[in-house]
Amino acid sequence: VDSTAQGNCITFQQQDKQHTLQAKLVIAADGTDSFVRQQLAIPCQNIDYQQTAIIATVSTSQPHQAWAYERFTKNGPLALLPLAIQHSQTRLSLVWTHQSAAVDATMALSDEHFLQALQQQFGYRLGRFTKVGKRSCFPLQLIKSQQDTYNNVVLIGNASHTLHPVAGQGLNLSLRDVATLAECLSTIDTNHAIQYSEIATLLQQYQSLRQADYKAAIRYTHRLVQIFSNDFPPLAHLRSLGLLAVDRIPALRQLLAQQSMGLNHRQSRLARGLHLL
Repeated sequence: VDSTAQGNCITFQQQDKQHTLQAKLVIAADGTDSFVRQQLAIPCQNIDYQQTAIIATVSTSQPHQAWAYERFTKNGPLALLPLAIQHSQTRLSLVWTHQSAAVDATMALSDEHFLQALQQQFGYRLGRFTKVGKRSCFPLQLIKSQQDTYNNVVLIGNASHTLHPVAGQGLNLSLRDVATLAECLSTIDTNHAIQYSEIATLLQQYQSLRQADYKAAIRYTHRLVQIFSNDFPPLAHLRSLGLLAVDRIPALRQLLAQQSMGLNHRQSRLARGLHLL
């Protein structure tokens, strides 16, 4: 990827042949280890949480009824997310946080012992865990690019921001990236030749519109990690009281839901149900 003030040139190889594309706009949505971001030498903020998430699909003896669950354990959050409700309500996606130094021991367990350990941590709200699929794991980090545009290249999704999964904010934030970028680009008058400088101006607008949402989501997830990864006994009691308060006070639940859904910030036209074209 070669990006200058005059245009973008993308060179790639396919079936042993080299190809070149010219583009007025490049959208980099190529993940946490973004090749495009690295090619353009865009610096990042990086915080290693010293935690690793184990990912797997599990089955339970009782139906999940499209509910998602999250448990806050001493090693970090444990989340179960419902899958394939149109066919079966007993399959869930597991995200189980461990301290990085201890994850190998859990990964090495047999399926039977893995399910026993999971049962002990989660409890019996879904009956018994009956099956686990292939397990994988990845380190948990906060990664935020220090800029999201470079000439006429824009980083979106995990290429721009990778968050701790504690509150499930990564996908929500990325969808709002797409909606806002689409809204900005929809203002281009396609009745004339699109100028390179015209897109550059729109990308500056996009970056400005997204900053408040980024800062709030990063602050929200980072503080949750700090609060729920601390074994200090008085803080543990405060955590329990806080969760109880959220459970008992509707206004607090509403505030939490609004933050998680990004409703505390500017809403894109897509989010408001308006047509872009």
